[in-house]
Order: sequence, then structure tokens, then C-alpha cells
Amino acid sequence: MNCLFSESDRRALALCIYLAKIKKLSIEDKTKAILVMDDPVTSFDNERISSILNKLYEISPSIKQLFITTHYRGMAAIAIKKFANTSALRIVKVVNGSDFAATTEAEMTATEHDDAYNEITAFINNETQDNKILILRPFLETELRHRYKDQLRANGATLRTDFSVCIDILKDNGIISEAVANEIHSFRTTLNPPMHELMEMNIEDVRNNATNMMDLIYNRM
Repeated sequence: MNCLFSESDRRALALCIYLAKIKKLSIEDKTKAILVMDDPVTSFDNERISSILNKLYEISPSIKQLFITTHYRGMAAIAIKKFANTSALRIVKVVNGSDFAATTEAEMTATEHDDAYNEITAFINNETQDNKILILRPFLETELRHRYKDQLRANGATLRTDFSVCIDILKDNGIISEAVANEIHSFRTTLNPPMHELMEMNIEDVRNNATNMMDLIYNRM
């Protein structure tokens, strides 16, 4: 079996056998059945997402309940859209461990940058006391590189070009003002020390830095 099928193929075959057994159940047994599908599709076999969800959708009216769990956002987003009249939950970190919270298709298709934005704004608004110091500088750099992607490329910058050099390229070519460049450099150096030094910063100082950085990004940069 190992020689004939890839890991992805073996997973798909096992799922087919499982679903075939479910289809063979009597009507009475099906109405009592609660199916828990733990990661039926992974990022390694995402070309099968639609076909597998279609099969699950077909059998869902005949069974009592269907739970689908996944670590894969792409799968979650498509499942939420497919099973539009059902509940979608995500596991969130809380003070004493973890809990469930309602989620949406938009949240499941969010990028890491979108997640960072949500974390930073929640931190600024005092919705969380988790220190977000470590994601501030990467967020600022990503914003600048994405927003001025064409201008940076036109002036010879690549993804490997240092952040400080990118700032100076934009300033020297009149794309951002010297004042804005100085502000960005200020945040870059403030948020650049070793991790242990950053984590020693007072949390309210971090919150003020986050507030001022977001103001720079969305109002002056």
C-alpha cells in the first residue's frame, strides 16, 4: 500500500471506505448517527476539498449531526460557505486556557497580516492584555513593502533589501517625506532590540507605541 499510494491518496481512500460504511447504515441508524470528521482534508490534498465537502453535504440531511474539525483555514472557509445554515466555531486562547468563539468565512480567509492587524487593534483598545510588542515592527515593515511594492521594485529593491534601505529609497525618490521616513526609522529602531529587551518594555509604553505606529501607517504614511 505504501508503494502504491501517496499519504494523500491513502487518506482519501480511508475516507471513501468510511463514507461507504455510513451509506450502508439503515435509515434508523443514520438518523441516530453523529459523525465527527477530524481534518478530512489537509493543505497537502486541497485539490480534493470540494469533492469531499460535496459528499459530506450529500449525507448530512440523512444523519443526526455532523462535526468537521480542521487546522487548515482554506478548508474551514470553504466549509463555512458550503454549510451556510450551520454554526462555525474556532478555538481561541483565553486567560485560563482555550474556549470556543463564533467565526466567519472572512476570518478564515484572513492573512497573517490581517490577523496581526486585529491583534494590534484589540491590544490598543484594551481588549487584550497580551503584549503585542513582537508583532509591531514586522507589521510596519509589511505595510510599507506592500503599499509601495511598485515604487520599491522600480527603484531596484527586492524582498531581500533591508527595511532601512527601503525606507531611504522611498524618501530619496520623493515617494514619502523626510518627516515620515524619520518616523518610520524611529519605530524601526525602537522595535528592533533583542526579544528579551523588548519584552521588558512597560506594557502601557507598548500600547502607546502601537497606537502611534498605527496612526503613522494609516494617516501619514
